Amino acid sequence: MTLPDGLPEAGQSTTRTPEATLDPPACPEADRARLLAEEGRLGDATGQSVIVTILQVLARIRRSEQTVAASAMSLAQREKLTGMIAGLDAFSATLEKALQDPGRKMLALKPRARAEPAGESLWWFALAEALQAIEAGVKQIAAVVAGRPRGHPARLLGSLAMRLLRRHEHALLAEAAHWMSS
Repeated sequence: MTLPDGLPEAGQSTTRTPEATLDPPACPEADRARLLAEEGRLGDATGQSVIVTILQVLARIRRSEQTVAASAMSLAQREKLTGMIAGLDAFSATLEKALQDPGRKMLALKPRARAEPAGESLWWFALAEALQAIEAGVKQIAAVVAGRPRGHPARLLGSLAMRLLRRHEHALLAEAAHWMSS
C-alpha cells in the first residue's frame, strides 16, 4: 500500500520496476512547482506576478523551440525538442493551475507578441534565436524575483523556472556542439 503522499508504508519495498525507471517525468520542475503552489503561498500579488512573468517567458521560449524542432536536421533532434517542449508545457500547465483571478487579469494584459519571421528558418539560426530567448527569459525572471528574500515562494518558483530554462539551454548547446563536431 502507498500513503497519500506517494511514499510506501514502512517495510514496503521502494525498488522500482525497470519500466518505472525508463520514463522520467517530463518536467521535474513542474512537480516541484505544483507542490509549491499547493502550499498556497503564491496567491499574493508577488506570487501571481511571478507566475505571469514565467508563463510569458515560457510562451516565447516554446515558440522558439518549436521553430528549432521544425527546422531540425534529424528525427532524433526533432524528438528531443518535442520532449523539451512537452516539459515546458507541463511546467506552464502547472503554473496556469496556480493562477488566481488577479493573475489571470495580469496575464490578459500581456504585451503583443513580436512579429515572427515568415517561412522556415535554418536550424542553426533557429537554435541561436532559441538560446537568446532562453537567456533573455532567465534575466527577466531573475529581475522579477531579485527583491524577494531567500526562501520566499515566488523566489523559489523563479529558481525552478530558471533551472528548467538552463536545462534547455544546456541541451541546445549540446546539440550545437554535436552538430559542429559532425
